[in-house]
Amino acid sequence: MSASAAASGHLSGFDLARGFAAVAIALFHFTNNGWLPAGHWLMEAGYFGHLGVRTFFVISGFVVPLAMWRGGFTGAAFGPFIARRMVRLYPPYLASVAIPAGAVGAGGVAIAPGPLAAHFAYLNDLLGVPWLIEIYWALAIEVQFYLVIALLWRWAASERAWPFVAMAAVVIASCFLPWPTRSLPRFGLCFLLGIAAFRWHASLGVRPVNAMIALLCALLMWSNDSAPAALAAVFPLALLALPLGVPRWAKGLSDISYSLYLFHLAAGAGFLGMFGAMPLSSGARVALVGVALALSIVTAWVAYRLVELPAGAWAKRFSYRRAALTPPAVSADSCAP
Repeated sequence: MSASAAASGHLSGFDLARGFAAVAIALFHFTNNGWLPAGHWLMEAGYFGHLGVRTFFVISGFVVPLAMWRGGFTGAAFGPFIARRMVRLYPPYLASVAIPAGAVGAGGVAIAPGPLAAHFAYLNDLLGVPWLIEIYWALAIEVQFYLVIALLWRWAASERAWPFVAMAAVVIASCFLPWPTRSLPRFGLCFLLGIAAFRWHASLGVRPVNAMIALLCALLMWSNDSAPAALAAVFPLALLALPLGVPRWAKGLSDISYSLYLFHLAAGAGFLGMFGAMPLSSGARVALVGVALALSIVTAWVAYRLVELPAGAWAKRFSYRRAALTPPAVSADSCAP
């Protein structure tokens, strides 16, 4: 893909990947929470759904730098950039936090101000404070990535190869250190893979170098984690490379993927919890998983329309310096170190 295509084209492959990842994560939580009998086929298949988080991280590694590149981001725009990202994330996130907080409060259990306040800055894991809902840990890592990519922008989007190679070397070396399970360095290879793919599509640096770094990221994930983890990371980039048409339902599922991630436990898992004590057959439990997923999608659509769309419109008010809509194409040869 040329630089102009990267700047103006719609990345339809990511629509499929986002929707698939969000559904996979929901199914993981619905099927691996004791709802199904141990060893059930749907439980075994649903287990791999948690890898959808890696898919989201790779997509962020691609689309966030792409948006920054389109908008002519500079270090001076750090404040507006972070504000724009947070305004998009915050309202749906806070709405989802209010549900378990309200449920706990309605049950007569007091929530300490400190742990609740930690949610507002995504600091729970850093402070060792439990989340109201565990899925928020991934949002904390996303926010950390926004801060890091803004600070290292000149290295990530350099037209020369060596600054990105130096940055990649640090990220790759750090993956061999004993980081906490829920930390940005622990998933640094996912974001680096996305950035390398972004540089390939934007014709920044030397394309073979970008390809080699992306390949190394995938191989290291395969070696350090597992083959399914590496495949989940490569999955959105594989879809991006294929000439796929995206049906309307897939685009809609992509649109609500963030809300689906935030609200599927409150909607779907809450629904399944109503039947937890009933002696149901495994077939009935599978059917109720389908109902829980459908209910989660409907809830996500409502949240998207009522909260996420207005938040996105508000976020557009926070803009940094805008470059031309189509940045000039940069050939690999002219970017050689």
